[in-house]
Amino acid sequence: MALSKNKVYKKIGESGDTVSHPVQASTTIYQGAIVCFDSSGYITTAAATSGYRPAGIAAEYCDNSSGSAGDKEVKVEKGFGVYYATASAVQSHVGVPVYATADDTFTVSSGNSGCFGVIDKVVSGTAWYIRINRVLK
Repeated sequence: MALSKNKVYKKIGESGDTVSHPVQASTTIYQGAIVCFDSSGYITTAAATSGYRPAGIAAEYCDNSSGSAGDKEVKVEKGFGVYYATASAVQSHVGVPVYATADDTFTVSSGNSGCFGVIDKVVSGTAWYIRINRVLK
């Protein structure tokens, strides 16, 4: 399910790297959204779409819904840890790569999206601690 408002993740550990990137046309990015580079190199909301490459987590809201590609930029963070609520978290998930299927959804199933990070810890039966990679593949 796509975000319809800003989301704040509980960050853990070191602060990450923040870089501004141009946003795809007709796109709204909410703070806290999981974002990707599309096949043209512009930031868009994460999806299990062939050609999308992981970028990180949006550090701010950006409304380019009426703009052309690159008219606006959004700050994107990576290289930090977040707590993430999930339907089911088990100890065997530790060390497993995580992927994105939507701007608010991480999964352990690769699908078409690249790896955003790894699960560092199972916090409970419904929460992971995810380390968002500095170098995303």
